Amino acid sequence: MHGTLPAVVPVGTAPLIEFLRAAPLQGVERSFKLAPGQLIGERLLAGISLAVVDTAWLSAVFRAIGFPDAERTAFERHALQADIVHFGYEAGPDGLLFKVYLEYARRIDLATGPVLLHLAWKWSPADPGRQAIARYRYLPGVNAAAIGERIGRLCDARGAALLMDVAALAAARSPEPLMYLEVCEDGNPRASFDLNVHPSGLHLRDVEPQLRGLLSYFRVPPAAFDGFYGGAREACLGHVSGGRSRSGAAFATFYLDGAGAARE
Repeated sequence: MHGTLPAVVPVGTAPLIEFLRAAPLQGVERSFKLAPGQLIGERLLAGISLAVVDTAWLSAVFRAIGFPDAERTAFERHALQADIVHFGYEAGPDGLLFKVYLEYARRIDLATGPVLLHLAWKWSPADPGRQAIARYRYLPGVNAAAIGERIGRLCDARGAALLMDVAALAAARSPEPLMYLEVCEDGNPRASFDLNVHPSGLHLRDVEPQLRGLLSYFRVPPAAFDGFYGGAREACLGHVSGGRSRSGAAFATFYLDGAGAARE
C-alpha cells in the first residue's frame, strides 16, 4: 500500500479522512468492485501501525465513524495480538459502509497451516442491522495450480475463468509465491478469495482483456468503466479478490496501489 488519500471523498467519509490525514499511515489502497449490474469505484483502505496510535485516538476515530459499541470490547481483545489497523469505506448503491480491519502480520512467517491474518468489522452508519464480521485466513504453500483450482470452486465458471487468468498471469510474472487468502463472514454466505499480486509488478492495463470480460459477465456497461480507467490504467495492481458476497451474489474486486489510482 503506497497510495495517497483522495482529495475528494464520498459524502459521510470526511471525518474519517481528516483523522487519517493527520496520522502516520503505512499506506493507502484504492479499489473498485464489480457486481451484477454494478461498478463501485468509491472504495478505500488505509493502514496504520497499532504501535503508533493509542486508545484515545482509536476511540475518537470510532466515535467519528460510528463503530458499533457492542463490538468495541471484541475489538480491544483481538487488537492485543494485532500489528496493524486498517480503516476503510465503500460508497455504493446500497449506501455507505465503514470498515475496520485488524492485521496479524507476524503470523505470516510462522504459519504452517491456515491462519487468521485479518479480522474485519463492516457496518452501515445509517442501518445498524447491516453489519458483518469477516475473517481472512492465509493459506501458506498454495501454489499457482492450487490457487486456480480454489478460485474455480469459489466463483461461477465464467467469472472464475477470467479471474484464474489474472491469477495465472500474476504468478507467471512474480519472482516469489503469491499470498493467497480465503474469506468468510459470520452468519451469511460470503465465500471469497484474496490474492496478493504485488510481487508480480502487474499494472491495471496488463489485465484489461480480463477486465473487459468481467464487465460483460457482470453486465456493467463499458462506458461506466471507461470513465475512470484512463486515470487508473497505470496503477500497480495490489490485490485481486472475488467470489460470493454476503448476499450470495458474485463479485470481483481490484485493489490499486500507487500512482494513477486516484481516479479509480
